[in-house]
Amino acid sequence: MKTGRTVFGAWLGSSVCTASTIAIVTMLASGTLAQSQMTTGAPSIPLRPQALANGVASRITYQYNTEFVTIGAAGNAMWNPPPQFSDQMRGYGAVNYEYRLGRTEITTSQWVAFLNAALARPSTDRIPWITVPSFLAARNDPTYSGPGRRFQVIPGRENYGVGDISWRAAAIYCNWLHNDQQTSRVSFLNGSYDVSTFGANGNVFQDQATHNADARFWIPTFSESMKAGYYDPNKGGPGQGGYWRYQNGTNTAPVYAGPMDGGGANAGFNTTSTGVDALSIPLMSYVNTQSPWGVMDLAGATEEWTERIYTNTSSGYRERATLGSGWASSVDGFTDSLGLGVGSGYPTDEGYFNGFRIAASVPTPGVGAVIFTMLGGMAIRRRR
Repeated sequence: MKTGRTVFGAWLGSSVCTASTIAIVTMLASGTLAQSQMTTGAPSIPLRPQALANGVASRITYQYNTEFVTIGAAGNAMWNPPPQFSDQMRGYGAVNYEYRLGRTEITTSQWVAFLNAALARPSTDRIPWITVPSFLAARNDPTYSGPGRRFQVIPGRENYGVGDISWRAAAIYCNWLHNDQQTSRVSFLNGSYDVSTFGANGNVFQDQATHNADARFWIPTFSESMKAGYYDPNKGGPGQGGYWRYQNGTNTAPVYAGPMDGGGANAGFNTTSTGVDALSIPLMSYVNTQSPWGVMDLAGATEEWTERIYTNTSSGYRERATLGSGWASSVDGFTDSLGLGVGSGYPTDEGYFNGFRIAASVPTPGVGAVIFTMLGGMAIRRRR
């Protein structure tokens, strides 16, 4: 039996192979028309009943060491509370397309892989805006002698969360994924966001406002993050969507304590009853705290960057909005509440509580099948 590669090569040499069809085949092979390295599978942490009812189980994907859930119910209503309420989320939450969202925030193993790609290079070729987090659960690689720096994750800490990540560093990470984790300089500088736009005029940043239209990975929009946390397409019964007050699929705030103490979110405390530091609780440890889509760690761990441009009411500065409580920061019932849980920061801020998760496109179903069906039809016409 001939292999697919041999048959394909033979077809490329046939008289029906035009320049345009070669281009299509090249795009397919390179991943332009198909998301590379993506697989489907079972969820790593069992889904809660709400997520199961919302059909998430059959739409779990894995790509670049990230577990994604597909957020459906395209065309959902925005959050529109009564006008007498002061509400920072009014008018947001509606998303008219399907998208994928990381089930949890960026992990140490993911960020170390990125740092090694960005920093293990000559000083003349360093990637801008990338620094080493203060609380990184990794150490210098003793086997590496340069150029630049390489790190090793401390065994057992692969799923620790990562803070000290600026919005700009998060955007560059998205570029790197968009370009299939290549290490050429250009792979970090464009794709999802054009890094040449990063800068400021006085205190007003000039960074590209939203991701490129063809981006494969990006920092979630405010509505994407909000919908994944609070919106339930079956809240009032089958097909009757609505918003819950908290990101755990209820109107009751999570308990801010360690999982061993019956907690539901990693915020509001420094150490657990057994002396475990809040920064040392792995992501996805709160197995019973999930949004209606099965998304985890929306409350606690780090405050998550979004694309939304937000005016800080205390400083008057134009900043990027964040969602969710973070680490051991002071929290109360309002910190993660729908309508109130909005923070912000300048795109270069690297507070230990600043982190992110990634959004991604949903590949067009059957792109490969369509291409090869087309190729098959061309072959039939040739035989005639």
